[in-house]
Amino acid sequence: MAILKNPEEGQVTRQKAVTIRFPQVDPARIVFYPRYFEMVYRQFPELPLERPPFAIRTRFLKPNQLGDRLELCLIPGGEPHRWRVEGRMHDEVCFSMDSSADATAIDVECDAQRSLAFETVPQIVLGWIAGPSRQMQLSRYFEFVNIAIEEWFEDTLEAHFHEVHVGQDVGIPTAQFMTWCRRLPDVGETVTVGLEPLRLGRKSMTFRSYLLAGDECLVVSEQVVVFVRMLASGYETIAMPDDIRARFAAAMRGAAAG
Repeated sequence: MAILKNPEEGQVTRQKAVTIRFPQVDPARIVFYPRYFEMVYRQFPELPLERPPFAIRTRFLKPNQLGDRLELCLIPGGEPHRWRVEGRMHDEVCFSMDSSADATAIDVECDAQRSLAFETVPQIVLGWIAGPSRQMQLSRYFEFVNIAIEEWFEDTLEAHFHEVHVGQDVGIPTAQFMTWCRRLPDVGETVTVGLEPLRLGRKSMTFRSYLLAGDECLVVSEQVVVFVRMLASGYETIAMPDDIRARFAAAMRGAAAG
């Protein structure tokens, strides 16, 4: 571990090096985003990623592939609850996570009026997705969200991820997350994930996901995903396929009407 001075803020920055391994890479040949949260928490367990309530803003700026070597940099924010982590490669920031002043908005975001376009079937939180606290791990929450998105694409948008990723060689990586966590569910609790479409761009879509335990809202994430063409050296952003755009727009109209 390296410890150095941040010349701009005059604060101590801690650095740890990690290498991207095969289990962290998805079929699109880039790091599956829940693995970033595991990497950060493994290297900096003092961060409150398993101790809600908290709010985290996450940005994915450049994809990482198998064998990439990242420098994880923990930068204090000047206050006990403020912090920032950057994943850097060749002095370029690939992703960042930072605690947000919006943590006070957790209850507002959780209790806001929801117009769900899709909700998963109830699922019991089992021990394999829990940490020592017997609560769902944050990275497992993001896996639940990812499964819900895939099910939503298949059920509502009639777009199968296998056909999109393999047949069309199109990826749908996440560009940004804003996550408000009130609490993480305990082992034995029954939860669902609900999805609410928000905005539709030419190359991206934005929606919210809700982790629900009955009528109680536990976690909210606002997520931006982009459409890309997979290349041997990475990817390039592309316009959203017309059929998916039309179905997504219809889902937004349906959710608003409901």
